[in-house]
Amino acid sequence: MKFKYLFFLVSLACVYSFFSCDNRKDYDIQFEKEVYDFGQLNENTRTTLVFRYKNTGKNNLEVELIRATCGCTEMKEYDRVVKPGKWGEMPVDFNTEAMTGQVLRSVYIKTNVPGREDIRLDITGDVFNPVTVSPQSNWLGNVKKDTTELTANYVFSSNINMPVVFDRIEMSKDNVTYSLDKNEDETVVTLKLTIKPPFGEEQNQSGSFYVKLGGGFTREYHLGYSYIIETPIQVNPEIVELNMESLAKESYERRINIKSNIEAPIDIFDLKFDGENVKYSIEALLKDKFYQIPLIFPEGYLFPANKENLTLSFRVKNDPDNKLYKIVIKPYKK
Repeated sequence: MKFKYLFFLVSLACVYSFFSCDNRKDYDIQFEKEVYDFGQLNENTRTTLVFRYKNTGKNNLEVELIRATCGCTEMKEYDRVVKPGKWGEMPVDFNTEAMTGQVLRSVYIKTNVPGREDIRLDITGDVFNPVTVSPQSNWLGNVKKDTTELTANYVFSSNINMPVVFDRIEMSKDNVTYSLDKNEDETVVTLKLTIKPPFGEEQNQSGSFYVKLGGGFTREYHLGYSYIIETPIQVNPEIVELNMESLAKESYERRINIKSNIEAPIDIFDLKFDGENVKYSIEALLKDKFYQIPLIFPEGYLFPANKENLTLSFRVKNDPDNKLYKIVIKPYKK
């Protein structure tokens, strides 16, 4: 009899424990999906994608947006605090402008869930473009001073079996012309760019032009190109910008590269810097051909109040231009 009574009490305790036990964590989060596949969207489409998340913990869930990885994602108002057992939503305004093919973009959030303080949410899918342009920017490489012309090709391909029709093409520079080469049904058109001298005085050169398609497309493109003028002596960078906020907390080093494109051996001399408390020297990475000048700004460095810019200057042995090279150092301005 006592055994039956004891068995009854144990059984009752087990049943009570089964129904009253709460196995939830203090803080927890569960997403409906952490990868949002939107399937297929047309180019230049704006839509809203919604990430849903549930508070599966005992205490309030706190969600904070850290950042999105590109300007194509714009965050709207979302549920920052979610009570236990409830769902929250994070709408994302997604824009497929200038996209084509398979894409992947990410949004990073922060929560108060131990072990899941930082979470990455992905947006993926296929962006359909009636006309694809390849490339949208052309790298033309190093250009010698005696080059007679530069060329760059941009291929416009129709994906809906309609001819590619050009409504307007505008060049931003007078020394740039173009021609069009079309296939039989005009669904593939190659725009050939021709750039004539002068190619510019600065070492790093770039340009752009505007294309508007007509017919059944009505698309606009800003396409570009870039190249480097191969001078006898290449110096890079020519401008150094200092982040003064970062310098208040830590030191900063920037190296100036000096590369020879001539047969004669080079060396650096007459090195001068018109600032104070900055360390600089000459290092030969490849004797007679390639040098570096490290500029080391100490932690807490203050830019002179009476100067807009500082200058590092030097000359190069056997430089056919006999040039005084000047590197401009200035504070970074937002």
